[in-house]
Amino acid sequence: MLQPNVSFGAGATRYCNGETARASIIENYGWTITDGGKDKDCIKKVNCLTVEDNIGFAGGTSDINLTLKSTELIKGFQFDITFPDGFVFDPLDLTKTELPTNFQVTCAAIGGNAYRVVGFSLTNETIPCGKKSILSFPTFINGETLEDDYPIPVTNVILSDVDNLDITCHCPLDGVITVYNHPLGDANGDYDVNVLDILATIDYIFGNPPSPFYFDLADVNFDATIDVFDVLGIQDIILNPSSKTSSGKTKESTASALSQSNYLFVDSQALSPSSSETLAFNLANNDVVKGLQFDFVLPEGITFNPKEIIGTSRLDGFTIRAQEVSKNTYKVIIFSLSSATITSGTGTILELPVFIDSEINNGVYPMVFKDVKISETNNKNVATTPPNVGNITIGTLGVDTLEKAKDKIKVFSNPVKNLLHMSSELEGYYQMYDLQGRYVGKGNVLIGNNEVDTSMLQSGLYMIKISTAISTVIMKFIKE
Repeated sequence: MLQPNVSFGAGATRYCNGETARASIIENYGWTITDGGKDKDCIKKVNCLTVEDNIGFAGGTSDINLTLKSTELIKGFQFDITFPDGFVFDPLDLTKTELPTNFQVTCAAIGGNAYRVVGFSLTNETIPCGKKSILSFPTFINGETLEDDYPIPVTNVILSDVDNLDITCHCPLDGVITVYNHPLGDANGDYDVNVLDILATIDYIFGNPPSPFYFDLADVNFDATIDVFDVLGIQDIILNPSSKTSSGKTKESTASALSQSNYLFVDSQALSPSSSETLAFNLANNDVVKGLQFDFVLPEGITFNPKEIIGTSRLDGFTIRAQEVSKNTYKVIIFSLSSATITSGTGTILELPVFIDSEINNGVYPMVFKDVKISETNNKNVATTPPNVGNITIGTLGVDTLEKAKDKIKVFSNPVKNLLHMSSELEGYYQMYDLQGRYVGKGNVLIGNNEVDTSMLQSGLYMIKISTAISTVIMKFIKE
């Protein structure tokens, strides 16, 4: 326990800005604080409390968070905080955030809309140096509060170091809460949350910000970034308008601390110059997935029209938006307006019709996915690093290599009724096309006997393209 005696040494304890601390504040709680009458050196030291800038909504509850910045260990603190008219706070709701476990915190009203807070440890624990949010004040903002910036002053601050010296250095500005009368999620500012706000937010993500666009209202998870998680959050507000969303800034949970795996990859495949091909994007997810956003980069010489992207049955009920955001770099966002989800599993989610230029350089091109965000059902990012992304091989095959591959792969029962049989000494995969070059099916090729289901195909002539580690073989077959 802190001792009840009060000693100020030579002269009164002073803040670094020269303001004299009132002995009565210290006496009320029995703190012994002495500084020998020396002012603190605020040029070299920073020890202060301030409210974090944040936004709030008239008629809703906002988390007003208090940040401690310190270059020294803090043993205890005391301060007054004053809320504007229309802000309603109950001291019983005060919440500790990043304080040590054994810190005792008390709060009481001292008149008007001001409150005094005292905190110290019963076991002599200290608050480490650095910047951290230590307290949260859940505060209701009256529905008649006008839209404006409201400063939240923190005054009469005392920060004690391990020697019971007041080492407070005041921060230069009060924190500000910006109050909106618009509802959270109202990205276009029309006082309603609907599909128009989702579309405005998506346009912003793709670099086409509409006007007007209210960033703070669209940023429904308060991470200072507009992305697929905000799209999903606005969707939740639309589908469940009675739900309350806290306006406290919270750090987005990441998959780095999770054991689940959720990642994108492609099947490694060989592509031929001067040809139309289909790339398959696969999702491996242990979590149930609610939405995705990612960028991907295609090698020079491979072109793609974002309007032609195709979603597989894994994306039934989802909307897919894709756009080229820089040369050969494309952004994709996938979400649902019907609360559809992608069940756990591994499989293709997107098929991309691409064209391979005749002048493309031969070589192996690793597939590049960037800024991957995979949302689970609570709008949290659970994306993990894939064990292998996959690559694209470009090369012109020599006659000898092609003939060797043909000797190792046999296709028979041609013409075929329902099952095309294939015998292979190599592993790989196959893709089927009609004579117009339209993709009609794919699958894996295993060593040994393989059966390809063609029952869904109409009668006619088709091509099957078989890709292995040493070559790509194209053969024709007739479906009866």
